[in-house]
Amino acid sequence: RSSDLSEPLEDVLLYNGLDAKYDHKLFVRQKKLIETEGLESPYDDHMRRIPTMVLAQARGAHVDKKEVLRHHGRFEKRIKKIIVKIKSTKAVGKFEKRYGEFNPASPDHAAIVFRDILKRPEGRLKGGGYSTKESVLEKIDHELARLLLILRPLAKVKSTYIDGLIGELKHVWPDGKIHTIFNTLFVRTGRT
Repeated sequence: RSSDLSEPLEDVLLYNGLDAKYDHKLFVRQKKLIETEGLESPYDDHMRRIPTMVLAQARGAHVDKKEVLRHHGRFEKRIKKIIVKIKSTKAVGKFEKRYGEFNPASPDHAAIVFRDILKRPEGRLKGGGYSTKESVLEKIDHELARLLLILRPLAKVKSTYIDGLIGELKHVWPDGKIHTIFNTLFVRTGRT
């Protein structure tokens, strides 16, 4: 309906007409290139995916806002409790006196604590580096190592999945769904 348009109908029709005209010209030119390069099969595969993607976009994915917020709060509480325990260890106290605030998510900070403060040999690497990856922390019999082994997977799940959904809540439509835009021609990270 023309009453739904914020621009005069004549301007919209002119724009759409020109857009369609030049899209068609581009299609004809690209179709020749596809044939010249022998890319008909990938092009046909792509064209077959489009209706499915459009249907998935239109149907959307239901998001239970209350459940997302509940999980976010639950993970937030658990992570804060673990960080309080981490900050209360003597080793982290020594770190903070020397270097300032300890960041539990920083492998560099953890390496300084284990290598320089606790003098733990388990993470030493050939060439002088120090590792605080999971397999190394599992070998270290210290409260900080155990706490980091609990914290890291929780923080990973929260940042990868839950925080992503929290950010997406502003994109939930009135029907309670997120209507994602799918593009089958490129890949961009994003797990939600």
